[in-house]
Amino acid sequence: MEQITEKVPINICGRELKVAIEGLNPLEVSTIARNVEAKINDIKENSNIADTGKLGLLAALEFAAEVYMLQSQISNTRQADERKVDTMITSLRSALGKH
Repeated sequence: MEQITEKVPINICGRELKVAIEGLNPLEVSTIARNVEAKINDIKENSNIADTGKLGLLAALEFAAEVYMLQSQISNTRQADERKVDTMITSLRSALGKH
């Protein structure tokens, strides 16, 4: 059965859009829109940039960097967990082999 994705009206920096993001409910989409606007406002406050296009690109770049870092952390954690499991398997095999 196909999932119906509802379009949600959002406003980011005075620009009104209707968007639907697969897998997210309207509340989640609205929360993300507020996060985007907050990121843009933060960049605007800490720079001399007034161009909303540039601010949007910088916000997108910062979000992409956050995603990249989180994916790296997940990958590193997964690798560390796999090494721990391998060590535990080796220890169990060694212990069972001794009896």
